[in-house]
Amino acid sequence: MYYLENNELKKEYDNSFNSDENNSFVVCIIPFSKGFFVGSQLGEIAMWVRSEENNATSGKDAYDFIRKISPPSTKNQKIIGLSISANEDTLAVGLLNNNIGLINIKSIGLNEDIHKDIKFELVCKGFHSGAISGIDVAV
Repeated sequence: MYYLENNELKKEYDNSFNSDENNSFVVCIIPFSKGFFVGSQLGEIAMWVRSEENNATSGKDAYDFIRKISPPSTKNQKIIGLSISANEDTLAVGLLNNNIGLINIKSIGLNEDIHKDIKFELVCKGFHSGAISGIDVAV
């Protein structure tokens, strides 16, 4: 990933999923007020949050990796869409196998144990036909 500010490259992130194995690549990204989420072709989701100590002239990273989420129901399933609710409490995840799941963003916690399980709730288990061409959340 590349972080650009005012069309100037500020930082290059080699590993979007902070993994020893560098076999995941970003297939979708969605911003929110504190940072962004990225999804991979292997069903992984990573949360990045803007560093509070950072400013444009410092040498620090603009964004901090918070954690990688790998729910069993998304394993090896390409994430084809991400969407965040208006109040930024729910992340919707669309998968290539036509499944749709939800993650409570507030349950992730910025300073909590990275091994804490994050609940991924499948809400649609592929009962529709055809590809998911987009995903959104509305009231």
